[in-house]
Amino acid sequence: MPAKPDVFSPVSVEESVAQTKGVMRDMGRETKGSWIGPCPVENFFENIHISENDELTTQPGIPATYLQGMHVSCANDLCKTLNTLINGAADYASPLPDYFMVDAFNHIDCVEDRAQIWPSSGCIEKGLVSKGTPKVVDLVVIACQGKSTDIVDDTMECTKPLPHDDCQAPYELIDTASTLIRGRLANYATQLSRSQHRTHIYMVYIFHPFVRFVRWDRSGAVVTKRVNYMKNSTPLMRFLYLFGRSDKAGRGFDCTVQHATPAEAVIAKEYLKRWAPRMTHPVCKMNVPSIDGGDFRQFLVWNTLAEPESLFGRATRGYPAVELINGVVSQKPMFLKDQWRDAEGRSEVETLLKLNKKTVEHVPTLVCGGDLPGQETRTHEIGDGDRRVGHNRIDRRVHTRFVVAEVGQPLEHFPSSKAMLSAVYDAFKGHRQAYERCNILHQDISGGNILIVDDNGLLSDWDLAEDASEGTWTFMSAALLQEPYKQHTIRDDLESFFWVVLYHGLHFVPHSLFQAIEAITTSIFDYYDFTALDGIARGGVVKIGLISHNSYIGRRSRPELTFTSCPPLTDFIFQAAATLKQWSRRYDPTIEDLGDDRECIPVTHADMEGIWTQALQSPLWPVNDRAIDQLRHAKTLNVILHGERLEANLKRSEPHEPADYTDEDGYPRRKRRKTCHG
Repeated sequence: MPAKPDVFSPVSVEESVAQTKGVMRDMGRETKGSWIGPCPVENFFENIHISENDELTTQPGIPATYLQGMHVSCANDLCKTLNTLINGAADYASPLPDYFMVDAFNHIDCVEDRAQIWPSSGCIEKGLVSKGTPKVVDLVVIACQGKSTDIVDDTMECTKPLPHDDCQAPYELIDTASTLIRGRLANYATQLSRSQHRTHIYMVYIFHPFVRFVRWDRSGAVVTKRVNYMKNSTPLMRFLYLFGRSDKAGRGFDCTVQHATPAEAVIAKEYLKRWAPRMTHPVCKMNVPSIDGGDFRQFLVWNTLAEPESLFGRATRGYPAVELINGVVSQKPMFLKDQWRDAEGRSEVETLLKLNKKTVEHVPTLVCGGDLPGQETRTHEIGDGDRRVGHNRIDRRVHTRFVVAEVGQPLEHFPSSKAMLSAVYDAFKGHRQAYERCNILHQDISGGNILIVDDNGLLSDWDLAEDASEGTWTFMSAALLQEPYKQHTIRDDLESFFWVVLYHGLHFVPHSLFQAIEAITTSIFDYYDFTALDGIARGGVVKIGLISHNSYIGRRSRPELTFTSCPPLTDFIFQAAATLKQWSRRYDPTIEDLGDDRECIPVTHADMEGIWTQALQSPLWPVNDRAIDQLRHAKTLNVILHGERLEANLKRSEPHEPADYTDEDGYPRRKRRKTCHG
């Protein structure tokens, strides 16, 4: 008898290296247009703040020709020389007397997938750690071995108004080697941001005989002009000196977060054990602003339920938390949300205050929160007036943190199919009340933003409410997918509720399309293309086909889609799809000519209300048919029947990316996206 296939076999070193290269490629592509420069070194140094308690007033007298005398001939030589100098074993005083160098790979904490930062054979990757906190990397130094590879071109001049998408003179070099190195720099910044609480991050990139200094925050990466350290080592030594003289906040650490005491940690772990992390992780104490502007309130957190996928943007984190009041730990878990919001938009705290004041149901209950004083991004202002901006828009972001009373579980963990539909209906009712009582439109209805709390549904994540039109691709309406500049309306939100139900039905409830689930869900929810000249992804073709022509689901009299033991869910899908079909025939002034004289019949919540109530009142619901991942089940069945290898990490399939949809660097472009916690 042949041996059973190893369904969850670990990846080899070769596979890890290949995965890492893919990560670097994706990160290099994702950060495209967000590299800002060339910033003059002097301007860059002016923004490194020295600690007020620093007693050193003069820089160590290391001559500008120091590295020439040390016979540095490559990046590896420079790293060895710096190591000797920093450790105080050279003839000159160390510019960083309180630091020593380590291998960065072994000092990035809390990275569950080590393949994310697997060492590169083409780079030397060092970390600078303080003697006081030897397990925490303060600064990453990456040196390119072999052929020197720059990452940006200081000579490029772009004459188009900023921002724009199709830059003809990009600041970033577009060759493969440069893209991979930018991706490696970005990935280290991302991993540091995930394992530490950071406001910004400094890096040093060495490509013999040049060096660039980089400052990362949630808006972009500021890059200095390149400096020839062999001709003049003073800028490199001065940067190290200034970095070493900075206080913790100046080096980029968030001082509103600290480790809990051992006693506090023991109690917090007991109350938060339901959400215990898979890896060893410290309990942290976070300051949260009071609503009335008084003293900070303190909360203990252990494990994050939401981590940002991207280095840039809102970078939302979410934690179950317990409050620390006068040294006593509260027993009631709450939910703490931490993010970098757009400074030009309305904060989620303001939105929740308004919703709670109007007693809107099925939305989070705000406990406390607000913006953290002095914590804003600075990419938009460093070297202002003497730099070449990357072609992306550079937002000013503000660090905000707040706590709500409810800690929900994901919708995909529903205990029964009826509970799933009921939870989405509760969110629908909360959406209706917010719209009718507060004139607020959520604008990001998705499965990740609907939670189950005590058998009820909760519509969370109101950070895009009213002021933005970006949403979660999987659940966006067909019209928004086809027309990304279209005004977001109530019709788009209501259609998204349908896609949430269909998605969770297909993924977690047994149905007749089981064998083709991967192809069908990818086609409906993930397909996109780049046929438009503006470079922005568009999709929705299959969604329109499903609504207009019953693609995949069939007609009610001859259904292709039936939920095996759940007739009420099948009925809901067909009735809701029929309603969306009726809406699609109505005149929509946000899509068609605004000068059209046809009557606009608005879409309302009442159009869908009866469909929900009829489905939920049905006596035919199965009992305790908890969520079962149909995609995983289908792949496991293929392993048993055909011996196909099941990937160790079964994530939702990658979206269809035709080979000809590529950037000039040869890598596929990505659709716009927002995760539920992104």
